[in-house]
Amino acid sequence: LEHEVAVVEAERNRIARELHDTVLQSFVSVVPTLSMLAAAVTERGDQERARDSIRQLESSLAEARKTIRGLRSPVFRNRSLVA
Repeated sequence: LEHEVAVVEAERNRIARELHDTVLQSFVSVVPTLSMLAAAVTERGDQERARDSIRQLESSLAEARKTIRGLRSPVFRNRSLVA
């Protein structure tokens, strides 16, 4: 049973690292681009839509980070995602 628990925890930590290092980093890199686009847009309605998209993305990022923290083993929760 201990071995099975260790295997499950290792897989959960691997998934958390992979999500953090790929998907989350990709989404994070989009925020400055959207911010620049929002600043460059001249139509007020378009600016608001761009800002709403940024807020939605930031909210989704926060939720994804929370999910990743939930995946990680309690032993690693207060440490870097680096294995």
